[in-house]
Amino acid sequence: MLRANSMFGFAPDFLDAFQKPQIPSKSPKPLPGLNQRHPHPQPHNHSLVGDASAKENAIDPPVTKANDSQENYREYLHQIGQQFRDARTALGMSQYQLHYQTLVPIAHIQALETGRIEALPTAVYVRGFIRKIGTALGLDGDRLADSMPEMHLFKTVLGSRCLSPKSGEAKIVLSRMHLYLGYFALLLISSVWLKQQENATQTQLEPPAIPEIQANVSPEKLNSAQP
Repeated sequence: MLRANSMFGFAPDFLDAFQKPQIPSKSPKPLPGLNQRHPHPQPHNHSLVGDASAKENAIDPPVTKANDSQENYREYLHQIGQQFRDARTALGMSQYQLHYQTLVPIAHIQALETGRIEALPTAVYVRGFIRKIGTALGLDGDRLADSMPEMHLFKTVLGSRCLSPKSGEAKIVLSRMHLYLGYFALLLISSVWLKQQENATQTQLEPPAIPEIQANVSPEKLNSAQP
């Protein structure tokens, strides 16, 4: 073959030119959105993006309204406490006399007059105290109690919702009923205790009964005993 090629004068390089050209292999370019290690397309995590945007755009509850309501509540109790103290002093009534007349605990009367709001119970009980004390001091207790700010309708904790008045009506009724029952039970126990003390005092004051001694002596024995 080489000899024939040399005879016709064809060079080996010329023969190679007639061979089938080799097409260089090209690796396909990775498509956008595909991972080289994992050729399947990775889905976008829209939930994380949505949660992050929701947290950024979250609106805080109206804390200012709750703070304003709390401030109005405290200011109202300060004013009503001073008014009660002035009216009680003008009537010449002591705190203990006001306690016995209204059955409001003496500690709560003192806290209300001195402005120690943190020592008072919830707004439902305070409303009842104001109504009773105002009526006992000759003031319009119902009007004073109705003018108290609705402190129980708001919460100062973040993330909490405002309570509607309808949802708290049943709780208020139950709380008032428990309060009245507690006062009635306390009054009943006090009356029974006072009655027992009176009976014990009368028993101690009565003199002991002296038994009568009857002499069963016949007249004959008396005559024989005489000299």
